[in-house]
Amino acid sequence: MNGVDPGDRVRAGIKDGIVVKALIYIVAFAGEDYSITQQGNFARIVYGMTSPQNTEALQKTEDLLTKARIGHTQAEDIEKEIWKKFLVNCCFNVATAYYDCTIGPIRQDPEKAKVYEDLATEAWQVGRARGIALEDKHLDTTIRRFYDEYADEAGSSLQRDMHAGKTAELETFSGFIVSEGERLGVPVPVSKKLFEELYSRQKRFATCSVSPRYMQRL
Repeated sequence: MNGVDPGDRVRAGIKDGIVVKALIYIVAFAGEDYSITQQGNFARIVYGMTSPQNTEALQKTEDLLTKARIGHTQAEDIEKEIWKKFLVNCCFNVATAYYDCTIGPIRQDPEKAKVYEDLATEAWQVGRARGIALEDKHLDTTIRRFYDEYADEAGSSLQRDMHAGKTAELETFSGFIVSEGERLGVPVPVSKKLFEELYSRQKRFATCSVSPRYMQRL
């Protein structure tokens, strides 16, 4: 449930069925033995549907999550909620992967911190251009959390995967913003610079999973 388009991709790939869009807030890691380890006790799913609403499908989702004892919230505007999380991913994941470090060193360096802010701003602008109901406060909150809330040792899955030479969600967190910015006529120079550098690094690994959607135009 990372990124902003998994629901659309799933819907395009199935003939029957109903897709309920969702996002998840959780800290978890995959082990070499394919086990999953959750860090802390926090896990929450936000779900919803764009118009037209399907009351029966939403109720089935509610019942399923309740029985599984998973914290959940039904969103009035699921697209906005997905993008609110995506704003964080576009700067948190990409910046930590680019500098190959945790949040602390980025926050303590004014130039690196400015790059983080620029990544958030460019993603916010792309979201607005797509018609997502993002407000100024959503961008402000994303940047404030970077300065005031994250622990110095906080890292990202993108940074860990790229550092280890594993398959990484580079297209999800970075390439998507670059390609959408180009499509919508929104300048995203910082996102483009970091994506191209990260793509270049990942090409060295056989597990490179970046889609050619954007790179074919370079």
